[in-house]
Amino acid sequence: MGGPARVDTTRRSRCRVEAFNGVVMRMALLVLALGRASGSFGGGCGVGPPWPTGSAWMNTVQKWIRDQLVDHGRKLFDAPRERVRFTENDEADSLLNDLDQFPHAFVLACLMGRQMRREKACLIPYRFQQKLDGDFSIGRLAALSADDVRELMSKPEPLHRFLNVMSVVFHAAVCRIVDHYEGDASRIWKGRPSSAEVVHRFREFEGVGPKIASAAANCLARDLKVPFADYRSIDVSADVHVRRVFGRLGLTGPDPTVDRCITWAREHNPEFPGLLDFAPWDVGRKWCRPANAQCECCYMRNGCPAAKTGTE
Repeated sequence: MGGPARVDTTRRSRCRVEAFNGVVMRMALLVLALGRASGSFGGGCGVGPPWPTGSAWMNTVQKWIRDQLVDHGRKLFDAPRERVRFTENDEADSLLNDLDQFPHAFVLACLMGRQMRREKACLIPYRFQQKLDGDFSIGRLAALSADDVRELMSKPEPLHRFLNVMSVVFHAAVCRIVDHYEGDASRIWKGRPSSAEVVHRFREFEGVGPKIASAAANCLARDLKVPFADYRSIDVSADVHVRRVFGRLGLTGPDPTVDRCITWAREHNPEFPGLLDFAPWDVGRKWCRPANAQCECCYMRNGCPAAKTGTE
């Protein structure tokens, strides 16, 4: 009985997606026609995708959107290294940007980013440094017991919503850096390793899944300018913002899963899938909100079906 039910559910889901795509196609076709008539689209003006013909419109618009995502990601990737603003605290940011003396601070901050805003997660190494009288050396951290870490994580106020679990993750990470990398976390990425190897090394840490591993590798490559042999294994980190923007741009069906976003990025930019997540993340955080989206401010508005039809 379970088999047929699953098949029916799959068919219904597929029908809903196909129906949605059909609605989007009709709406976008109308929008493109109106835009062409008013001069807002195409014509070589560079403000939107060129006018497509017949059934080629979907590929044309998606290609334009994909090119915009790549362009924004590429500009960030090719830019000279600057101080990364991980938090709103200058001292915390200095600690995380110092990959020479404190590479373990960056690793620990990445590991703390489970169901917590990046800014708060990235403050945790700095909070430890404060509680340890300014000594955040790997030797000082290695001297802490699991109970010590939990106490530092919990008092006077909890540093993470999942106090017990993340205390274990923090302590286990310090032990792994000492045991497997001779106390030097930069060995995870030094020597131009393949992106697959870097992602794998992050995933070997306690509690790290593919999202955190790819996000860490992406930040090293894109923001901190750490060179890898390739970038093929760095996927998009499909958080709520990326998924929402992918759906509204019409790249996937509505409410796409993490796996759907990852496979779309792999298909459309296989040399560096993760390059495609910065623009959606940026757009989602700033303008493409769950409600009351500020489409007029968004640099993707000229090719976005949701922006053109007023749907969210």
